[in-house]
Amino acid sequence: MQLFHIFVVASAVFFSANGQVSVTQAEFEAGVMTNGYPKPTSAQYQGFVNSLSAGTITSKMEAAMFLAQTLHESAGLTTKREWGCSGQNGCADRYPAWSEWVAECQGSNRPSGVSYYGRGYLQLTWCSNYIQASRALGKGDTLKTNPDSVPQTEDLSWGVSAWFWKVNVHSALGGTNEFGRTTKAINGQTQECQGNGQNADKSRQRYAYYTKVFAAFRISGTPNEAGCPY
Repeated sequence: MQLFHIFVVASAVFFSANGQVSVTQAEFEAGVMTNGYPKPTSAQYQGFVNSLSAGTITSKMEAAMFLAQTLHESAGLTTKREWGCSGQNGCADRYPAWSEWVAECQGSNRPSGVSYYGRGYLQLTWCSNYIQASRALGKGDTLKTNPDSVPQTEDLSWGVSAWFWKVNVHSALGGTNEFGRTTKAINGQTQECQGNGQNADKSRQRYAYYTKVFAAFRISGTPNEAGCPY
């Protein structure tokens, strides 16, 4: 179990994951609201803070990148499901079993009547990711058999997002300040960072969110868009 230290400074509450990255609730709220979205709840703030250590996020700058990407993927923390998808079996045609060559996701190993569309604040997709995230979070195969449990709680919505960041994004960032690397790790290799202009508007939107979160978090220096050639 993670140990969280709670401080109160001039009536502003903030949490520090083992004394490492600290983001105040006021900074978190500003990061969301200056991007034009409603004020987030205290439960969302707590989930975000828990994600910092769970996602191996080691700096306030990386925390700003993480929040910016979740804002893009979840429409400012207002949805935990991929647009146009609902229930257990929504959007099944977008993530067909035949396109994912993982034994545990094929044939009788794949639960019937479920679809692995995007859920959670970073929109976890594909059967194999649900399996890995579920086991990493100590849930066995629960998220494989019941993927719709993810958007039902803040813990799971943030938990799968932190898992994905830890496994796929943190190392890709490589300790640099290049925000574009996080976009490429999340959705850019085949969609947003090919250098041909395809979906460039989405890449720019992600970075626009980041610049405002960067300012809200009062990080010194200048945001760097590099890492995603669109």
